Amino acid sequence: MAPNGWQWKDGDGDTLTLRVEQAPPFADGDALDLQRLRMVCRERAWRENASIVQVDPVHIISIGGLQVITKSRAGLAASYVGRLTFPLAAPHYLVQMDASEHGITGQRDAIATAVMANLGELEFEPPESPGGPRRIKGWAIDPYDIRCPRSGQRWL
Repeated sequence: MAPNGWQWKDGDGDTLTLRVEQAPPFADGDALDLQRLRMVCRERAWRENASIVQVDPVHIISIGGLQVITKSRAGLAASYVGRLTFPLAAPHYLVQMDASEHGITGQRDAIATAVMANLGELEFEPPESPGGPRRIKGWAIDPYDIRCPRSGQRWL
């Protein structure tokens, strides 16, 4: 059992967690401004060496909440964390799914990424950059940051 909740794990190591949190999920006022929520989620993802895939409001049984999906890399493989938080006040529920690429999807993505890397179609960050030496340049482009040029590499 997870603290303040429950956790289930499958044979591949993917986990589903349900928790009840007493503290508010965001600082006062942040929950009312979607741009501010995305900035807070972007900062959290960066601290976890991940990037944002999606940050959008959702309604669960007519209760307002937030859906956040982040993606991180371990070498050429990807891991995803999906979170549903509702309501955006205290106390709130957090439903979280942690999953890594494996099986056919993981193999397909790993093969495609390796082929593109071998063909020189991918550029990697220098070893001293955050995230390590094999992070794909442009891969972590934020879909909500208007300062970033749009690039198909973020979907790799």
